[in-house]
Amino acid sequence: MKQLFTLSALLLTLALFCTTAKAQNEKRYSIEMTFTYKGKTIKTPLSSASYSLNRDVYDSDSLYPSKKYIYYSVVPFKLDKDLLSAIKDKKASYDVQVTMTDTYGKEPKRETLLKKAFVSAISESYSPYNYDYAGSVNLSLMAESIVIEGVEIEP
Repeated sequence: MKQLFTLSALLLTLALFCTTAKAQNEKRYSIEMTFTYKGKTIKTPLSSASYSLNRDVYDSDSLYPSKKYIYYSVVPFKLDKDLLSAIKDKKASYDVQVTMTDTYGKEPKRETLLKKAFVSAISESYSPYNYDYAGSVNLSLMAESIVIEGVEIEP
């Protein structure tokens, strides 16, 4: 009887551990960036996205330019040829849609629109320890305005 209880407790602990480990590796949200370049829709899955809005606190005689942008950073899983082709055009600006979807279906879809955005920086680093792609990519975007939940915000 004591062995049966010990075995049952061990199996229950193992089952709980496996469920927890699986949940930690499960992707709850999917994030995708979409924009159109020369008539072609570019869709890129993202591992993360963030933005920063900084208001001007300098006087009018400041050395800083008067044009302000909203900074937005995205981390694509990898760079594909279509995305690189769009990035190479220095003068191009895009209306970029970033959509976050709850794969469990419990949260509403969240959409963020970057108006007149352009790529201001790109960085890529490599590591032999990544599992599905040898690199890590970060794109920095600057936008004239951002629309979050239907509310447009300008810097």
